[in-house]
Amino acid sequence: MINPILDAGVIGAEAAHTVGGATELRIGWVREGAGERFDEIELQIRYSAASSGSVVAAITDDARGLAEAVAPRIGVSADEALQSGAVLAGSVEEVCDTLVRRREEWGVSYVVFGEDMYEQFAPVVERLAGT
Repeated sequence: MINPILDAGVIGAEAAHTVGGATELRIGWVREGAGERFDEIELQIRYSAASSGSVVAAITDDARGLAEAVAPRIGVSADEALQSGAVLAGSVEEVCDTLVRRREEWGVSYVVFGEDMYEQFAPVVERLAGT
């Protein structure tokens, strides 16, 4: 699982470990530890609604606005928040592109959305199913 540290129950400054090269570093540790078995491992990210205070995802035409709201909580810029594993936001097409990029770059092949998000993300699941 690739998730921010949520010891406080909400996204805070400790979530910054998912920003920039930190995610790649952690995946590198898994890759090194797994060795030849790495391709058999499923890496997962779980996203929740923005109102949950947890890892944030939303289908929105204002991804930057969402990132600007989340960024101060994790002590990064809005751009860094959008590139981190802590935020998944944008149009259906943008979210699909982000998930495909994270699969290619990070090896994340399993994504979980909170039960309060299934309708919002149904078009994403439909578009990416079987890819």
